[in-house]
Amino acid sequence: MDEHLKMLTEEFVTERIAEHGETAPAEQTVAGGDLDTSYKILYSTLSEEQKRLLITVEKAQQFVSVQTERHFYRAGFTDAVKFLTQFTEA
Repeated sequence: MDEHLKMLTEEFVTERIAEHGETAPAEQTVAGGDLDTSYKILYSTLSEEQKRLLITVEKAQQFVSVQTERHFYRAGFTDAVKFLTQFTEA
């Protein structure tokens, strides 16, 4: 595959992934709101020591979540580009 077509393929896949990332399913949006509300209620009931612990747990969970998402995003993107570039070479 020529480099120009490869570049266009990568741009197309990147745009499609970004577009889908911006449109979360309604259930996910509702669950995110529920989680945020529950967190605020829980946080308001805790002692200062417990609040610090909850914040530590939350930061660790967010880190794991972001790293997991990045791993699968990169793997999926790489697979998509390989598929498209190999498909067009055949």
